[in-house]
Amino acid sequence: TLMVNLSEKGAAFKFTGASNKLCPTLNEVIAYTVKTPYGTTECSARTVWIHIVYGGYESGVQFTDLREDKIDPLRCLIDTPF
Repeated sequence: TLMVNLSEKGAAFKFTGASNKLCPTLNEVIAYTVKTPYGTTECSARTVWIHIVYGGYESGVQFTDLREDKIDPLRCLIDTPF
């Protein structure tokens, strides 16, 4: 699984080699464990779009409980200027 886009509001993930049977449904809230260069964290997000692609699928999610703690690894990644 690869996070291909990230913002304050949500993210997009690419799932390769994943069975479409495991594909989430729209509006499904899923708990994610996210690894970043700053460490690993957990969050929940609602699935807002799904694209079935060759070899897997891509999905866009809207965060439902993004931590506000400035030392949270996901928050650090969002706040890092590129």
